[in-house]
Amino acid sequence: MEVEEFGIEVSIIEPGGIKTDWGIIAADKLADSTKGGAYEATAMKVTQSMKKQYHSNMLSNPMVVTKANSKAIDSNKPKPRYLTGFAAKPLEFLHAILPTKVFDKMTKASNSI
Repeated sequence: MEVEEFGIEVSIIEPGGIKTDWGIIAADKLADSTKGGAYEATAMKVTQSMKKQYHSNMLSNPMVVTKANSKAIDSNKPKPRYLTGFAAKPLEFLHAILPTKVFDKMTKASNSI
């Protein structure tokens, strides 16, 4: 929106779960940065959930993001948003139809919180 007046179109790529080393790095950083603090117990649950997901088949190959980027770049009329990767579209749908508290509870449960 901010650059529309300059003729610049922006598309947002919104990936779901993507299998990259970043997930493990983020999990380790979360565990380290919360150690000894008020959020340590919750952070450890999230860390374990992130690592479990990484070693499952619940994450998409990073190539799906590359394909979404290419699709947006090559399009004469790119979409404002591209949802790609594991669970991105179903989660967006659930977020739209569920009350916030229900969606938040579901998200917490999926991270064992």
